[in-house]
Amino acid sequence: MAQWVSYPTPGIPRTKDGKPNLAAPAPRTREGKPDLSGIWTVPTGKYLENLGADGVEISMTPWAAKLFQERQDNFAKDRPSGRCLPHSVTDFDAHFQPKKIIQTLA
Repeated sequence: MAQWVSYPTPGIPRTKDGKPNLAAPAPRTREGKPDLSGIWTVPTGKYLENLGADGVEISMTPWAAKLFQERQDNFAKDRPSGRCLPHSVTDFDAHFQPKKIIQTLA
């Protein structure tokens, strides 16, 4: 995921031309932990379609590998979100809809 660059989130590091500095270190909380607050999105939906889109090998049990291949072959028509069921954790993380993270102290 990358910080949503179309929204001028206050406090994010910027380059001299005002664009978000994606190479800057992550902002920190007072306790020194990474602060992930902000609006986040993924640049494309390719990981929603295939978590191994960049050729990364994903370990799967045989039944999961079979199901994954079936869904690849039928253009994911049987995925749960195709029936308006909630997205799984990996679907949620890979979905291109912007997400707002509000980091609070525990």
